Amino acid sequence: MESVKALNNPYTGVIANFANWLLAGERPIVYEDGQQTRDFIYVDDVAEAVVIAALMSTYHDTYNICTSEPTTIEGMARTLAKTLGWPLYCDIEPNITGEERPGDIRHCIGNNSRFALEFDWAPRSVPEGLKLYAPWLHEQAERTRATVS
Repeated sequence: MESVKALNNPYTGVIANFANWLLAGERPIVYEDGQQTRDFIYVDDVAEAVVIAALMSTYHDTYNICTSEPTTIEGMARTLAKTLGWPLYCDIEPNITGEERPGDIRHCIGNNSRFALEFDWAPRSVPEGLKLYAPWLHEQAERTRATVS
């Protein structure tokens, strides 16, 4: 599980990076061909799963908390741009560099089937999670603008 990070932290994940670029009116930078896949999950789904496991489990085990759904990096950039409402304001086409970065992995998808079955749990879809995340992103952008000006 990736740790939770602030938008202005240089070590944030790809969604926060895309959000920073989009909210600044810039095209998100996508390395390689954009077809790398990741298993993105909404933070509240992770929190809910942890609480469920803590309250309902009488034993300790290891589970994957994820969506089990691959999302391409390019697809994430496009979906986030549409969710944030930027098609009216900027070119949402991601800047696909074709540049490979050392250490990047091509695909990373988890399997949540055991946790979902044992605890009757299901995560939100990526678009649903982004719709819930978008207001917070806009709020953070407003705070940053207020601090800078």
